[in-house]
Amino acid sequence: LVLEIEGTTLKHRLGRSPAASLVVKTDPEFMRELMAGTITWQEGRVQGRVEVEGENSAWRRMILATAYAYIS
Repeated sequence: LVLEIEGTTLKHRLGRSPAASLVVKTDPEFMRELMAGTITWQEGRVQGRVEVEGENSAWRRMILATAYAYIS
Protein backbone atom coordinates (compact mmCIF):
# COMPACT_ATOMS: atom_id res chain seq x y z
CA LEU A 1 0.00 0.00 0.00
CA VAL A 2 1.33 3.44 -0.92
CA LEU A 3 0.28 6.48 1.10
CA GLU A 4 0.89 9.86 -0.47
CA ILE A 5 0.32 13.27 1.08
CA GLU A 6 -0.58 16.02 -1.36
CA GLY A 7 -1.19 19.30 0.41
CA THR A 8 -3.68 18.39 3.12
CA THR A 9 -4.99 15.27 1.39
CA LEU A 10 -3.90 11.72 2.21
CA LYS A 11 -4.21 9.43 -0.81
CA HIS A 12 -3.62 5.69 -0.97
CA ARG A 13 -3.16 3.14 -3.72
CA LEU A 14 -1.90 -0.38 -4.17
CA GLY A 15 1.64 -0.79 -5.41
CA ARG A 16 5.13 0.44 -4.62
CA SER A 17 6.81 3.81 -4.80
CA PRO A 18 10.43 4.04 -5.93
CA ALA A 19 10.70 7.46 -4.25
CA ALA A 20 9.26 6.45 -0.86
CA SER A 21 10.37 8.51 2.14
CA LEU A 22 9.42 5.65 4.43
CA VAL A 23 8.99 1.90 4.05
CA VAL A 24 7.14 0.01 6.79
CA LYS A 25 7.07 -3.78 6.68
CA THR A 26 4.80 -5.93 8.83
CA ASP A 27 2.27 -8.73 8.48
CA PRO A 28 -1.55 -8.98 8.43
CA GLU A 29 -1.71 -10.43 11.95
CA PHE A 30 0.12 -7.42 13.38
CA MET A 31 -2.21 -5.05 11.51
CA ARG A 32 -5.28 -6.87 12.91
CA GLU A 33 -3.88 -6.52 16.43
CA LEU A 34 -3.04 -2.84 15.84
CA MET A 35 -6.55 -2.09 14.60
CA ALA A 36 -8.03 -3.99 17.58
CA GLY A 37 -5.96 -1.82 19.92
CA THR A 38 -4.14 -4.76 21.50
CA ILE A 39 -0.68 -3.63 20.35
CA THR A 40 1.02 -0.37 19.38
CA TRP A 41 3.44 0.47 16.59
CA GLN A 42 6.18 0.86 19.19
CA GLU A 43 5.52 -2.58 20.67
CA GLY A 44 5.62 -4.05 17.17
CA ARG A 45 8.95 -2.38 16.50
CA VAL A 46 10.42 -3.58 19.82
CA GLN A 47 9.19 -7.14 19.14
CA GLY A 48 10.68 -7.10 15.64
CA ARG A 49 7.26 -7.42 14.02
CA VAL A 50 7.51 -4.00 12.35
CA GLU A 51 10.50 -2.95 10.26
CA VAL A 52 10.95 0.71 9.35
CA GLU A 53 13.29 2.10 6.70
CA GLY A 54 13.57 5.86 6.46
CA GLU A 55 14.03 9.03 8.47
CA ASN A 56 12.40 9.41 11.88
CA SER A 57 10.70 12.57 10.59
CA ALA A 58 9.01 10.52 7.85
CA TRP A 59 7.83 8.02 10.49
CA ARG A 60 6.29 10.87 12.50
CA ARG A 61 4.58 12.29 9.39
CA MET A 62 3.07 8.87 8.62
CA ILE A 63 1.80 8.46 12.18
CA LEU A 64 0.24 11.95 12.14
CA ALA A 65 -1.21 11.58 8.62
CA THR A 66 -2.93 8.32 9.49
CA ALA A 67 -4.30 9.81 12.74
CA TYR A 68 -2.61 7.21 14.92
CA ALA A 69 -2.72 8.64 18.43
CA TYR A 70 0.47 7.13 19.84
CA ILE A 71 3.64 8.55 18.32
CA SER A 72 6.50 6.20 19.10
